[in-house]
Amino acid sequence: MLSTPAPLRILIVEDSPDDAELMQLALRRAGVGFTAARVETEAEFTSRLDVDLPDIDLCDFHLPRFSCARVLEILESRGLRVPVVVVSRHISPSEAEETMRRGANACLMKDSLSRLASTVSAVLGEAASR
Repeated sequence: MLSTPAPLRILIVEDSPDDAELMQLALRRAGVGFTAARVETEAEFTSRLDVDLPDIDLCDFHLPRFSCARVLEILESRGLRVPVVVVSRHISPSEAEETMRRGANACLMKDSLSRLASTVSAVLGEAASR
C-alpha cells in the first residue's frame, strides 16, 4: 500500500503494549514496511524525538501519564512537522474535532484498525504534498 524507499519510522505513543502490537499487526497485514518504537511518557517521547525523528506518530488519546494534546504541543514548540494520527478506543466527536484543530492529522477508532494503513497512507500523502 505505502511505497517508500525505506521502512517508515513510526513512533507509537500508547500505554498498552497489546494495543501497540495490534496497530503494528494491522500495518503488517496491509504490507506496510516500518520500524516502530513505543513510548508512554513525555520524557520517553522527547528523548525519542532527540534520537530518531519519526515519519509519523500514532497516538492514543487517553494516556494515564501523558496526553495527545501535549504530544501536539511538543511537536509545535520544536517546529516539527511530524504527522499525528490519533488512535483511540474512546474519543468524542468534540474531542476529535478539538484534537484536529490543535494539529492532529486524523483520528481513528481502535475498533477500525483495518483502516489504519490507508489512514497513514493518506496522511503521509497529504504531508508530502505540502
